Amino acid sequence: DTNQINLKTKRLILQTSEKNIPMGIVSDNRSIEKLKQLQLQDFFSVIVNCRDIGTLKPSPEGLLRACSQLGFLPSQVLYIGDRSRVDDRACFEIGMHFLHIENIDRLEYEIIP
Repeated sequence: DTNQINLKTKRLILQTSEKNIPMGIVSDNRSIEKLKQLQLQDFFSVIVNCRDIGTLKPSPEGLLRACSQLGFLPSQVLYIGDRSRVDDRACFEIGMHFLHIENIDRLEYEIIP
């Protein structure tokens, strides 16, 4: 169901927010509606819809725009994506770290700002 979210993903979002680490969304789709349905929109300070800027991933333009708005270099950012071949390519092109969302269940982490 597209209106549900993996519990580990939600925990990651909540823990990241608690550490005051800025988060953004870069999507080829209209993500704000889905975020509202999941009641997660307030956790993200930047939302970039690639369609609005006239380019879709694997073009890294949306990622670069989000980095600029958040005040980070691509090399300082971890992008968690759901389309490995597209998202990974966009990240690789600009030196951004990438994690496929399916791997979150296997991820053990500690958030250190």
